[in-house]
Amino acid sequence: MADRRILPMNNGQVHIAPRTHTLTGVQVLGSGSYVPDNVVSNLDLQDSLGFDPEWIVNRTGIHERRFALPHQATSDLCTQAAIRCLNTADCDPADVDLLVLATFTPDMAFPSTANLVQDRLKLNCPAFDIQAACAGFVFALVVGSQFVATGNSQRALIIGGDCNSRVINPADEKSYPLFGDGAGAVLLGPGSVEQGLIAYQLGSDGSGGDLLSRPAGGSRIPPTAETVDQGLHYLTMDGRAIFKWAVRILADSTLAVLNHAGCKVRDVRWFI
Repeated sequence: MADRRILPMNNGQVHIAPRTHTLTGVQVLGSGSYVPDNVVSNLDLQDSLGFDPEWIVNRTGIHERRFALPHQATSDLCTQAAIRCLNTADCDPADVDLLVLATFTPDMAFPSTANLVQDRLKLNCPAFDIQAACAGFVFALVVGSQFVATGNSQRALIIGGDCNSRVINPADEKSYPLFGDGAGAVLLGPGSVEQGLIAYQLGSDGSGGDLLSRPAGGSRIPPTAETVDQGLHYLTMDGRAIFKWAVRILADSTLAVLNHAGCKVRDVRWFI
């Protein structure tokens, strides 16, 4: 039976830990990734932000990040990742019957970034976005896997991509060094009962929404000259609170997934 422990929420309340599941009958047929050519090193940020480059390395392990070029948007990065994925899988775009794209930095509010990529690739299939921030690709992967496992898709293209450099404040030394731009894609197809997601867990905690947000630009605070002057169109983050939450919640989730899969921490070669 799945682990259903009670965990504290950010507002002091409690919630039941998400269920852990297995989803079989799915396999990855190919993958691809793309990062922009524009490399921004810690040394590049030293003068503008005034911090020791080794400071960010010691705390995050980040030595450099990639930022999109001025003419590039999220759909451009995702399209390149998708092309590389389809080439690796030797799959004709005409055979793709589902496109799920995860991003929280879409080209625009609508049409969806998935629709823009669909047009670039000349696909003839349903296409839609998923907005789940940093967890977006995992959500998209599970959604696409469900379509394949139930026989409703034979070739599901799953993409995750963001242009974070467009929404982070270049004057914010706490958040600006942490984010970069890029995209990744996988093509899913039917597999055997031994293939699929050995164990996964999806969860949400809306009580912490104010810890990481982009206040302006939506229906709550429409974009105006005043919101731009106040920097409300930039990402805002309480890094310390997020770190404390992530260490607690993600550690519990990781252990639950490993337990469900019958694995020990020592059995895992990579944690990403």
